[in-house]
Amino acid sequence: MKPLIALLVTVIIIAAIVALVMFFRTGSKEGPAPAVGDATEISASLGRLLGRSTATDDCFVIIKEKSSDKFVQFSGSVEEPLLLNLPAQSLSAAERGRAEALFKTLDAQADLIEDSFYVNFDRDATAASAAAIAVFREVYQLPEEIELTITEE
Repeated sequence: MKPLIALLVTVIIIAAIVALVMFFRTGSKEGPAPAVGDATEISASLGRLLGRSTATDDCFVIIKEKSSDKFVQFSGSVEEPLLLNLPAQSLSAAERGRAEALFKTLDAQADLIEDSFYVNFDRDATAASAAAIAVFREVYQLPEEIELTITEE
């Protein structure tokens, strides 16, 4: 029995070391930069987010436009719904008004809490990715051809 326990402990230790090495080697995972019209990468990142556990991971995705640093972020996990978060304090007055108007048109619960917009998409990564693109187009009024980065943490 003791050799079996020793083997099991060794396997667990090796798995933990491999996981740590992979984490520190890759750091945050910044995916390819999709065009604004291409929601596939955004939706895939949000789907992966919903498959993660808050017990073992930081669970958020940040989508940022490279030249302006404008962004939208999402949180969610296996345990939590998919939430779009757009900090209102980082918006101009005009952008804030456009955000309020956009979020009223979405088929999702939208709230302004402590100077941040939160939109609950439950588990719908496709609708959330469409909303992210709409934020870049309608709230920030950026052109269609922009370069986005997606960071999964």
